[in-house]
Amino acid sequence: MLRSRADLRDEYAAVKLALAAVPGMDIDTYIAGKSAVLQKILAVSDLTVEERRQVLELNDP
Repeated sequence: MLRSRADLRDEYAAVKLALAAVPGMDIDTYIAGKSAVLQKILAVSDLTVEERRQVLELNDP
């Protein structure tokens, strides 16, 4: 999905870089911080409902 959608790829990269730049960033905060953009990506993906659920479950701090 991100290979075909430069807008989403760039937004996801920007969010991840911004979060990684925060001193003392912990993994739970990092995961929560990228949740909104991840949900946007999943909403337009070709994943099944079950696959989306699994991804969201893995990314829920």
